Amino acid sequence: MAVVVVYEGVFDPPHISHMWLAQLVAESGYSKVIVVPSSDKAAALCSHKDKVTDQDSRLLMCRESFKDLHPSIVVSDIAIKLGLVYTVDVVSTLQSLWPSGKDIWYWLCGSDWVKSLSTFHDRKRIEAMAKYLIVEREGFALTSVTNLIMISTGHVLENPIVSNLSSTFIRDRVKNGKLIVPFVAPYVDSFIKKQSLYKE
Repeated sequence: MAVVVVYEGVFDPPHISHMWLAQLVAESGYSKVIVVPSSDKAAALCSHKDKVTDQDSRLLMCRESFKDLHPSIVVSDIAIKLGLVYTVDVVSTLQSLWPSGKDIWYWLCGSDWVKSLSTFHDRKRIEAMAKYLIVEREGFALTSVTNLIMISTGHVLENPIVSNLSSTFIRDRVKNGKLIVPFVAPYVDSFIKKQSLYKE
């Protein structure tokens, strides 16, 4: 029986904290970590900025960022290819394509997202298909998610490197002409420069 983790996100751009969380999950004994960049439609709904980088560029940056990590980590284009908007559709589609129906599924979630889970489209169906795998983010202590864990199936994964690094931080540094090499994969840094992303 495999234990599969779905790691969904906008990844605009992907950075070392994204890479670290996937690596942490893989090293913690989960069988497969599926990184799923959001479609343009989904990204537009959950993003706090006016313009989201196109899905093909985000997918490419993700593939380059995660490719040399733990071998159980894979990047899926399923949300982009099918134009999926909601998490419930991403999880159900992945499960329908999975070879075994007896495996255990988790949906990876930072502790900063916990308060938003109640607003997710068809949340009860998500919880019927997958458990929450919650990892702490700086400023959002795990004690704040206790009630969620008590009322639904879920698991807290201890994170030895708690960080508040965000894609917003990366974009702001680019906009202000500052280096981002310590925070993203070298390819992502080159791609951002080549495509003149995040200048506005």
